[in-house]
Amino acid sequence: AQALWIEPFYWSSLRIIGGICMAGIFIVVESWLLIQSPSSMRGTVLSLYLAVFYAALSAGQFLINLSDVRSFYPFCIVAAFFILSIIPISMSKINAPKIEQPTRIPFLNLFRISPLGFSGAFVSGMLLAAIYGLVPVYAKEIGLEISEIGTFMGIIIFGGLIFQWPTGKLADKKGRRLILGITSIITAFVGIALAWFHSPYWLLLALGCLFGGTSFTLYPISMAYACEKISD
Repeated sequence: AQALWIEPFYWSSLRIIGGICMAGIFIVVESWLLIQSPSSMRGTVLSLYLAVFYAALSAGQFLINLSDVRSFYPFCIVAAFFILSIIPISMSKINAPKIEQPTRIPFLNLFRISPLGFSGAFVSGMLLAAIYGLVPVYAKEIGLEISEIGTFMGIIIFGGLIFQWPTGKLADKKGRRLILGITSIITAFVGIALAWFHSPYWLLLALGCLFGGTSFTLYPISMAYACEKISD
């Protein structure tokens, strides 16, 4: 539908609908994993799940080179992948976890139970939104070509992939609060370095990989920490 008419308000409406659908998918998948995982392994399990997610997301950045970005074809490729994603779900024979009577938690109570986990998830969501939306704009402003922008985004997300499992494992062993604090500080300093040093190109890619590796791990650690406090 986005390919049919290029208009900001029309696209915004479609993005809202698509965002609601994607949020529903993430809620179902991540809550399923959290229910099935013991508390001592939740950081690791979420990290492995996100590693798979970021591997596909990183590979998807390079699809921008398959066709002209101003043509109809990139939208067709995206639509085809969404349709294909239904196949493994429909063929799966794994039973869904048994859902017990849910306990309602008011929004403010969730914050009171785990202020750090709540704030970490909120801030990491804002950070990821900025990466997806503004990093390509920044890359274009510093003079990168379209193919280089795709590579740069792919490297950032690939950094999130390779750092997921070791960071999640370390958080489970050393304490999620400690690792969350250290990761946040590193993310801040690397983000500043990205703003100052954008040449040579290899240095930009190296900083992007490290930035993705730290920023993309904030969300699973925050979620695991929040669930730990709710379980307690």
